[in-house]
Parts: sequence; structure tokens; C-alpha cells
Amino acid sequence: CALALLPQLPARAQPTRSELVRRVFVPVAASALLAPSAAHSREWISGRADGNKAGDVSGTKKDPKFLRCLNSCLPACMGGPSGEQKDKRECLQACQDECCETYAQCSATLVKD
Repeated sequence: CALALLPQLPARAQPTRSELVRRVFVPVAASALLAPSAAHSREWISGRADGNKAGDVSGTKKDPKFLRCLNSCLPACMGGPSGEQKDKRECLQACQDECCETYAQCSATLVKD
């Protein structure tokens, strides 16, 4: 029983409901609020996963998978000589939105003004 875990009070004093709440539920609630959540234990700052080696470019704007996607998307977006021609800047932005998977890829500046 939860009462067995509480510190013993003198025999003449009966614990009130508010004392029980303070002794039992407040520490439990405080520990639940202060304990780190398992869902938020990993923090992504640069778009690279923790533990990547220095030469690993996965998840960055130099990721080969991301660059392949851009290279296949860009000609399809710009159109051929017989079709409607689109501006390269517009197509790069559209292809970046389509191909990016991480914050680093989605926020990279592909077109310099």
C-alpha cells in the first residue's frame, strides 16, 4: 500500500488529504516532468545523425542520393526544346523541395544571387 511507503507520523496526528497529496503525488509528478523523454532524447542540430564519421556526407547537401535526385529532377522540370521552358532557379527550388530529406538539405542555398 502507498501508505506503508510514507514516513511515519506521530501517533496523535492523522495525515490529511493535502499532506498525502504532497508526499505522494508531488514527487512523482516532479520526477515525470524533470525526466528526459525517450521521444526527445536525440536532438538534430545540423541534419547529421549522431555518431557519423567526419567524412560521411549522408544527410547533407553533398549526399550522393540527394544530388542524384536533383540531377534527375532538374531536366524533367526545365522541359525539352519542344516543350515549355522553365527558369533554372524555379526548377532548382522545386526539385530541392521534392528531393530534400533533412534540414540541411532543405535549407541549403542552391542558387546564389
